[in-house]
Parts: sequence; structure tokens; C-alpha cells
Amino acid sequence: MEFKKKADLFMYAFMFELEQTLQNNINKLKEINFHADEANVDTELKSFLKQYIKEEFNRIPEEKWGSNLSLVFTDGRINQKESLSYSTFKNLYISEVYLPNELTDNLKEAVRKEGRVFVNPDLLLEIREDDTENITFIPIELKSTKDDKIPGSSVQQVTPNEWVLFVKHTDKSVNITVGQYVNSITQTMQFPDRSPRPQVSFKTLSQHNVKYRKKEGKELIYFIDKESIAKKSKLLKDWQGILVDRWLDVIQNEKIKKNEAWFNNTIRRYTLDFLSMYEKMNDAEKAELKFKMKKAVDLYSQISNGNSEE
Repeated sequence: MEFKKKADLFMYAFMFELEQTLQNNINKLKEINFHADEANVDTELKSFLKQYIKEEFNRIPEEKWGSNLSLVFTDGRINQKESLSYSTFKNLYISEVYLPNELTDNLKEAVRKEGRVFVNPDLLLEIREDDTENITFIPIELKSTKDDKIPGSSVQQVTPNEWVLFVKHTDKSVNITVGQYVNSITQTMQFPDRSPRPQVSFKTLSQHNVKYRKKEGKELIYFIDKESIAKKSKLLKDWQGILVDRWLDVIQNEKIKKNEAWFNNTIRRYTLDFLSMYEKMNDAEKAELKFKMKKAVDLYSQISNGNSEE
């Protein structure tokens, strides 16, 4: 099996087993200070996970090699299943874990050369294979919350299949769940901001795992719902279209919510002013305006796609 594919599959097993071992050592997580200055609230969590993965859980334990990993791809019915033994990954290990301030230009370039999108991850795993020169890098996103739902990363920085480790903490308890970023998204977009942020939720990811991730005996099964992933991925790929649809609903809805966002009324006022301007135009002027707007939208798309990794 090609090394990079093996490493990607390794992550399904490794992240599940990491979640299990962290749950079994939850008291160590309880010692983390989650209430520091807001700008650095996850600093201790990142440092703890770096040390824990490097020193205590840098590969799948030998006693687990008898287990199997199965990926079941479905669009309402099972149409593909891929199964392999944990022993496939016995030679893979995490050789280094990089924090954001440790990401050099050379590391960033190495990630890009692999064809992965570099989006300033919270943790970057360096994965190697025993007795070879094979090496690859896989990013991990960390999320922590005292409640449940929080704004996620900006849409330009989200990779749907990126792995996320989600921590929910209170003064008395700590819970964790892991999965792929797309499965933590609630389909609600936070706006306005410097950049729109899809909302993510500990509960959403936990419920997804209950439904789509099963441990049956020695078999770990991921059910990968292609329809659900495509629907949530659209929120990331066409977030402007999602917002436009929402704003069209705003101007057509006669009901006003008690605690409605201020920009809803700004959208209504803008629409009224635009309609007033448009109604005064002749047919040629309307056609010209439509042409200019479409040209600007297409040009912006070209420019923003060209800068998608910035």
C-alpha cells in the first residue's frame, strides 16, 4: 500500500485509540487550565497533547494489532467497504508533534509539497515508517468549549477531512471526542466577522460518532455518509451562496424575531434602496448593471481561489 494512503488510514485507528486512552487518563486533562487569557485559552491543551502523544502514545499499541479497521462508504445503502488489520500500521509512528510557533517555512513547504492544504493547524503530526525514509505530515485541529457550540475556523482555513479533537470542560468534568472536522459542523454560519465561520459543536460530533462509528468486538467501523458530507462540505465550498440564500429569506420573511441580528435589517434597507435605484433604470442600464455585477463576481472568485492558501 502506498505510504501516504496508509498514513491517512492509520489516522482513523490512531485517533479513535487516542480518544480511548485520553478518556482513561481523564484526570490528566482535568489538570489543564482552560481559563487563561482568552487569546491563549488552548495553550496548555496543545502543550499537553504534544507531550502526551510524543511520550506516551506515539503509535498504536501492540496489544491492539489484532483489531480490524473498516471504512463503509454509503449513500443510503452500502456500496463500498474497505477493511484491513491494525497490524497494517504496526510500523507507523508519530516521530514529532509541532505546535503553531514551531512551524517553520520549511515545514509549511513540506506539507504543501505533499498536496495537503496548509491551514496553520493547532498540532502538526510528523508520521514516519520504521526502517524507511517515508515521512508525511497530518494536521490536527483542537476545539475546546465550556458549553457546546462555538464558532469554528474561518471558511478559508477549513479542510473538511481534517481531524479534530474536541474537548468539553467544566469546573467539575472534562469530556473529549474526536472525528473529522466536517462532522462537527452544525450547518450554521457565524456572520459577520473578519471571515465567516461555520459553527462547530461538541454534541454534533459526539452524536455523529454514536451513529456512524461503531466498535464491534475487535472491529472498528466508520460509516462514511457521502450525502451528509457533501451537504456540509457545500457550506464550506459555497459559503457565499449559503449566505445569499439566507439573506433572500430575510427580505421575504414578514416575521421579525425579538432578538434578531442587526444586519438583517441592514439587508432589508439595502434591498429597498437597491430596488428603488433599479426601478429608475431603463432596460439597457439594467442589462449593463447585471453584466458588470456578474463580471465582478467572476473576477473575485478567480482572485480568491488564487489566494486560497494564504
